[in-house]
Amino acid sequence: ILDVALEMPDGSTLRLVGLHLKSKLESPANQELLRRHEAHWVREHLSAIEDAQLIVVGDFNDLINSVAVKEIMGVRGEPGYLQALPLDDDLGDRWTHFWEEAGLYSRIDFIFVDTELRKKSLSDSMGVFRSPDWRTASDHRAVWADFDFSKP
Repeated sequence: ILDVALEMPDGSTLRLVGLHLKSKLESPANQELLRRHEAHWVREHLSAIEDAQLIVVGDFNDLINSVAVKEIMGVRGEPGYLQALPLDDDLGDRWTHFWEEAGLYSRIDFIFVDTELRKKSLSDSMGVFRSPDWRTASDHRAVWADFDFSKP
């Protein structure tokens, strides 16, 4: 977990939490179980954050409907619930990772925000990076979002 607190021009606090959960690569350890434990610890950490707008971003190495990712998101309608920004590329594709061995495209990288920060997100200025050489640095495509902090 990387947790950064930023004081915004309006005096509010923005907490940016970056994550990288355990990979899905085969190993003697149960990777899914490890991700679930990591997700539990992350949720405890996020639940302790008070009086701040919250953005959680990173490589979750799991799908949005997985137990681990749902744990991090929290319970819909309850305080601290996080929602995924609807990110896609110029062609409307939402995948962020290509697993070459399985020939599988997946969305496993997310930007989650709380309700207050969602209102400040700019729907026409967020997405998944698409480029012919996107694999030069990683097997993941970058996700990004802009926010307008002048909005109340």
